[in-house]
Amino acid sequence: MATSPVYISNLALGMLGNASRIQSMTDVSPQAKAANLWYSNAIDFTSPQRDWSFARRQAPLALHADDPPQQWAYFYQTPADLLVARYLAAPPYYTGHKIPFELLASADGETVGLATNLEDAELIYTRRVSQPAVFTPWFVKLAARSLAADMAYIITGSRAEEDSQRQKFYAELRGASANDANQGADDEPPDSDMITGRY
Repeated sequence: MATSPVYISNLALGMLGNASRIQSMTDVSPQAKAANLWYSNAIDFTSPQRDWSFARRQAPLALHADDPPQQWAYFYQTPADLLVARYLAAPPYYTGHKIPFELLASADGETVGLATNLEDAELIYTRRVSQPAVFTPWFVKLAARSLAADMAYIITGSRAEEDSQRQKFYAELRGASANDANQGADDEPPDSDMITGRY
């Protein structure tokens, strides 16, 4: 079955030992109403926990209309889908050292900008993802666990079950993080001619 809000919700119900299954997030059943209430919260809670590969994005930042705060040289607009700002990259690529920045409210309080001393900054960030098809299998399980914790009291009437699901979430987070970290490759220097010449 393709990953969807319904699929994740049914996983969560299974984690709670509930035999009911929903067909739609708009079903009138108590299970569907609880899932519909908490689903987005569970995804937004799980997404910032780690720098997930499927949610990672790098984007050049446009200057904000406001002047930079006193201690900073530049003030940039933040991406509309920003969930967590991870780090800044100096073009053309990330150099491996942390570049200081700060998220601050705009002068009118209507937006949030990013202040830094880096010119032409690019931000690596976790974006808000609304397409479950891109979720990794370990994220799907973790998001279902978060949803199970959120729905636990409504579905089971037990605070102990809610606490148990939350503990399982943090225990499983470590394994999911390790799986995600194994994707990709570090930038390593090439072997010398003496080594490559052997083959």
